[in-house]
Amino acid sequence: QFGSFSLTASSPFNSNYDADMYIAKVGDDGQWAWAEMPDASNGLIFLEAVSKDLSGDFLVGGMFVGDVSFGNYQISSSHFFGDGFLAKIDSSGTWLWATSFSSVNNGSNEVAGISTDISTGDIIASVTNRGETNYGIININTSDTDVVLLNVDSNSGNVNWAISTGGIGSDTAGDVVVDMAGKAWQ
Repeated sequence: QFGSFSLTASSPFNSNYDADMYIAKVGDDGQWAWAEMPDASNGLIFLEAVSKDLSGDFLVGGMFVGDVSFGNYQISSSHFFGDGFLAKIDSSGTWLWATSFSSVNNGSNEVAGISTDISTGDIIASVTNRGETNYGIININTSDTDVVLLNVDSNSGNVNWAISTGGIGSDTAGDVVVDMAGKAWQ
């Protein structure tokens, strides 16, 4: 319950995972302005990162399975290992886009951090990647668990570029920050 806004968890897996995510905004007057959540009635969703972009819109990311709808934008994951997602919602609570990253052959990925490059307005996301994943038209295959950095167009959700990094053993993504010079720090 967010003032007059009531949200109800819809995931059939909630009894096992505490999964459904929400995003809500408090106005300058201290009152709830809005509250929204994706429809996960045919899936499961975990929120891992929230950020604000240069236009005042909000970005959310994490991991999901099944079918999840962000307003008119549906994302799908065909396996239970989990795929990463990014979604954008405007300052009035309307979903603008949602995109997901498809793992194959029992791989998985999870968005862990989101930032905005102030020189371009693009989104920089850090992702923990296991195995093979399609980031838009870019395919990355890691032999173990590694970090992937993505550059995503803020207006469309399309991936501009993706790079992986990691060493021997498991490497996991965390928060990402973009400095004034446009350099991403993980």
